[in-house]
Amino acid sequence: MNYRVRHGLALLFLFTVTLDVNNVTRDSTETKVQIFGAHGNYAIVSRGCAGNVLKKHKVSFSEYNASAEHKFSSNIRLGIRSSYIFDKRLSNEYYYNNSQHLVSYENFTINPFINAETEPLGLGVGYFWARHPLHGSEGSDKIDPHYSVYLRIGNRQSHYVSASFLHHVPLYSGSLLRLGIGARENPRFDWWLGVGFLGPHDKAGFLMTSNISLQRHIKLNLLTRIGYSEDIWENSIGVGLTYH
Repeated sequence: MNYRVRHGLALLFLFTVTLDVNNVTRDSTETKVQIFGAHGNYAIVSRGCAGNVLKKHKVSFSEYNASAEHKFSSNIRLGIRSSYIFDKRLSNEYYYNNSQHLVSYENFTINPFINAETEPLGLGVGYFWARHPLHGSEGSDKIDPHYSVYLRIGNRQSHYVSASFLHHVPLYSGSLLRLGIGARENPRFDWWLGVGFLGPHDKAGFLMTSNISLQRHIKLNLLTRIGYSEDIWENSIGVGLTYH
């Protein structure tokens, strides 16, 4: 683990500790800390000008995420997310049969953000940094933005529609761009159903997340993604815990 990774994790730890202190001293505020691990597959597909498949590779990845955010009495949320991803990419070397092979590498991201959350509307934006560009979907090779965005329309305590680009954890497993609907009809359970696309998966896929209250301050977080591209399943599964 190099100095950038150590530095990023140290900042996340210090930020979390600071938020916990604020949470103790201000009853009208809320602090949330989350950890999330996930594993999945996606397809890297090379296509010709007519859309025909030239080559395809199945890639397996794992990711470990952590986030911390603090809600102020003004409904403003400040936070930071970080993801450590074990991924693969096509090498730059070609063999005698003009083929490429997959090589393993590690990626690390940091995403400080700010959200404005009211009952009918939620807006968020953040700065996004990644050690390496993220793998894109069909028609896009690499994605290397320096921002994240989020939009919610509707009451989160009832029914709503939301969209998120890099403004979530886990980062890879549910795709980089998400769009769907959510509901919370039970105080101990909420769910979100939608579509994940734009990468790293080659094609869009069905996505479901849920949060289950285990205790007053602890929630179990679950994620499932199901997708398919060129005879390759692009599925993911993840589990996390949130303390608030």
